[in-house]
Amino acid sequence: MTDVDANRLTDLVLAALERTVLVLADPVDEPPTEPAAFAARTRFEGFTEGEVLLCCDAGFACEAAAGLLGSEPDEVDADVEGRQILDELANIVGGSVITALGGDHHPYRQHLPERIDVDAAAPTPGDVTTTLRSEDGWMTVTWRALDAGRAAA
Repeated sequence: MTDVDANRLTDLVLAALERTVLVLADPVDEPPTEPAAFAARTRFEGFTEGEVLLCCDAGFACEAAAGLLGSEPDEVDADVEGRQILDELANIVGGSVITALGGDHHPYRQHLPERIDVDAAAPTPGDVTTTLRSEDGWMTVTWRALDAGRAAA
């Protein structure tokens, strides 16, 4: 099993952004100052139980959706395509985390992404988190290991 620390998580997210939605972003140390607009989560169980949570502002969501659709960010409806792309990114990053945790050698079951309240995506002590800033906004990604009781909640 490979451990997923903040550097590994950052690498996984950057690779997903570049290859899937053509967004270039840089990791940042400071928390975002713009309000979060959307959040999504995907859970998984198997050799390790956990969840990957994504939270972003509307600018990032529109930029990512535009990259996938081949349009301009101002042509994207944040409440429709922006939310949809965050769900898809949760699925992609969740799969990457599973692979990094040993998913090639252990069975895992990944759940479909779900939209969650932005407050539910806030990192807690013990979480692995990375914040990225792109040209149009920011996204925070959190990998959280869960015990069986917490995962059922």
